[in-house]
Amino acid sequence: MSGTGPTEVLFRMADSGSTYAYWRWLDDPDNPQHTVLTPDTVAQAQDLIASAMVDRIDGDGPDRFDPTRRALRDGPLSNPAREAAWSAELAQRLLPPGLAQDLDRRSCAGEDIVLRIIPSPRLARVPWDLLPLPSGRRILEAATVRLDAPAVVNANRGRYPEPWDPQTPDRPLYLLEPPNRPGRHNGNEVIASAAQDLLIERLEHHGAVPGVELGRTTLGRLLRGEPTDKDTAEATGFTAGELPTRLLYYGHADSTPHEPGSAAIHLTDDAAVYGQASPVNGHRPFTALDLLRGTMDAYRRDGDGLDYPGPDETPGHAIWPIPSRAALIGCESGADHRALETFGMVIALLNAGAETVTSTRWTLPTDSAFHDACGTVEMVTTEAVLAVDTAHTGPDPIRAIRDWQLRRLRDWTSGDGRADSNPLVWAALTTHHAPTPAPLTEEEIQAAKAAYAPT
Repeated sequence: MSGTGPTEVLFRMADSGSTYAYWRWLDDPDNPQHTVLTPDTVAQAQDLIASAMVDRIDGDGPDRFDPTRRALRDGPLSNPAREAAWSAELAQRLLPPGLAQDLDRRSCAGEDIVLRIIPSPRLARVPWDLLPLPSGRRILEAATVRLDAPAVVNANRGRYPEPWDPQTPDRPLYLLEPPNRPGRHNGNEVIASAAQDLLIERLEHHGAVPGVELGRTTLGRLLRGEPTDKDTAEATGFTAGELPTRLLYYGHADSTPHEPGSAAIHLTDDAAVYGQASPVNGHRPFTALDLLRGTMDAYRRDGDGLDYPGPDETPGHAIWPIPSRAALIGCESGADHRALETFGMVIALLNAGAETVTSTRWTLPTDSAFHDACGTVEMVTTEAVLAVDTAHTGPDPIRAIRDWQLRRLRDWTSGDGRADSNPLVWAALTTHHAPTPAPLTEEEIQAAKAAYAPT
């Protein structure tokens, strides 16, 4: 191939009774193709996916580790042979043969391919990267897979991304879910203390935020480069005037399917902090609607006792300007596409200035759950967080994550199915990429004028 860049193929899906899938190679734009998936086919695929996940289902006991034990000991992803059969069945039901053949043929010919996907709500949890092609190779081996945001994201974006400058010193802001936040149930730690120690040790040259009282108001000050209190400055390593170049959150994430904007992460905010979500056990989650709307919907009243994170009528992107690269590693942190109106934490981050956002498409097992179910001493999920963090420092984070996933795939398929290479973790990772649109050329402007000129 010449040095003209990768070959891109757009793969879009839409649910309307049946599910309609469409794909178009950008080097052959006049030959789009499509297929129709029946509701029964899609429902069967959804059941297949659910059978492999760690979501609680009927039959699970009261023990909080039951879903992980079921998934890792008996489920479709419990060993490489079962996983291969499961992935093949998903591919047979969902992957259009024409697209599969093209991916196989072009990649075997040496083409550098980028597969850009917008899934439908019913297919939002499909691990397309894992699906095999006719040659037996996985899509992950044939193409770099990324998710696209809906075009409307750029139509009225609150804040466009700052260009990534590799010469700028790396200044990441790490948000580790506080172990003692309000509303947390005892024994339900997402990040075990040993994992926190590992993260701090690996990331101490940048600083981390495991013990500091960090709520949405302080987060906004850090993202805007404003002064904070001494403890926060020491814990984060940020002084006034310094802006983060990256953001990484690791902890619990919530998302209610079919409720756009309900997606949330958890800081230290109690019920006295203003926000879009109702408090739960004295804790107010930080939601996608908060990041989108800010204080635009606030009706501030004297004496209401609330702490407002910003001035009146201020949109979220102005209160929390997000750096160009962000990662949210938590349960279904990237569930935006599961709603009919595609919106969640990922889209909110893109609207607030992110260009590249890595998240997860399904619930992740915790390190503790892996240990209980498999007896492994490895911190499987934490190691994935560290891999994402490393990838986000490089010139092409999406390809760097793919390279790490390829190593995990090879370990999984060539080894004995060790827990530290289980695709329940690494195949959950997805990355959205939404750069600032290039300005239209004069030729494009004239063509658009001609297309809409009266006849």
